[in-house]
Amino acid sequence: MKMHSPILFLILFAFAGARGEDATDSDSAEADSGNGLQAAPDSVPAVDGQAAAAEEALAEAEADDAAEHPLWMDAYGEGAFSRHDDRNLSGFTEFKIGKRFGTSYPIDPYLKTRIYRDQRDFFWNNRVDFGAGARVSLLKKVSLTVFGEVIAGQYLRLASGDLAFQGVQARIDRNRSALDQAQKDFRSLYQEVFKANLLEDPDFDRKTLAHLDTVGNAQIQSLDRLDGFLDSLESTKDSLQQAMDSLALIPAGPLLEYRAGLIFWHGWGQEPGTPAAGFAFPFRFWGEAYSDCIFSSLSRHVRTRGGGETYRDSLARFGNLIFYANPDLGFMVMEGPAGSLAAYATAYVWFDTHKDWWNNLAMAGPGLRYKPLAMLDLAIKAEYLWGRYYGRERAEDPNPYARGLRDLRVTGSFWYGLGI
Repeated sequence: MKMHSPILFLILFAFAGARGEDATDSDSAEADSGNGLQAAPDSVPAVDGQAAAAEEALAEAEADDAAEHPLWMDAYGEGAFSRHDDRNLSGFTEFKIGKRFGTSYPIDPYLKTRIYRDQRDFFWNNRVDFGAGARVSLLKKVSLTVFGEVIAGQYLRLASGDLAFQGVQARIDRNRSALDQAQKDFRSLYQEVFKANLLEDPDFDRKTLAHLDTVGNAQIQSLDRLDGFLDSLESTKDSLQQAMDSLALIPAGPLLEYRAGLIFWHGWGQEPGTPAAGFAFPFRFWGEAYSDCIFSSLSRHVRTRGGGETYRDSLARFGNLIFYANPDLGFMVMEGPAGSLAAYATAYVWFDTHKDWWNNLAMAGPGLRYKPLAMLDLAIKAEYLWGRYYGRERAEDPNPYARGLRDLRVTGSFWYGLGI
């Protein structure tokens, strides 16, 4: 009898063993008697019967496995220190519990909760969520999942509303300082001209006045433009403050969000090759790529920045399409009982259609990742990054930082799952 699969062979072997020792001996005797070529046509019904029995046994095994593991769960936590964000420490923790249905394209309905916190009180990093959703795995060789969720939540801290105006005022102050310095330079030049006149030095006067005529005019024009720009910034800031107060754009408490999107992950060089004892230096090609694209429809309560009762119960609604990608590419440097160490180059890319400045930037640089325990998905990463904001920002929530950035980031993450 020709076997088409090692798995089918094992199932048939187990099924045949369950029939008892006498039946096994009888089947062996039948198989040994007669010419194999002549007996092949007569053996086809028996093969079909055994295959059907094997399929039934496999289905029963899957049912038993589902009974033993009726639910799955996973927990993920991440914390990051960022020098660029004014030495901010932020992170989140997420817990999911669900049930798997189907085999070809597994469907996983689940319940979830997530809490975000940071030290700088950015409202998008300080909220707690509860929700329900479902996800479907579309591919097997790589992880590609489509999902949808309904989330209710609460903002925990709202002090970041003033940060943007502090950043705008800092820009104005820096430009005012530049303007004051230029005016001092002109003042010293005028003093030199005055002293030269007192000394009655016509040659020096002519040279100084010629220099003043060529350079001074250009600087005066620059100062005029700078002065006008600063005036516009001042007026924009004042009107912006009034607009934000009147439009009540500060989040205040409850939120409701509908989310749907795609999540992709693929890793290579992940399997450890550590010997039983000692360390190895494999310099194995290693990497992973994560990306998601999420549509969000969010409704949240808002309030005026200065308080008051007028807009206390106002509700703001908006939609947003957010793209995020984080590829890592490098080498596994060390593996051993004390963990593994990888050196890599990394990149982060954010983009959204709502023009939130914190979701519109790109960064890249070198990094090191240390995993202390092979049996746990616990990782510590240190990265030095260069990046740039795209300049996409909303007038009511301007970016408080400079366009270019350098950052030292230290990140710790942990994942654990059961039944998946």
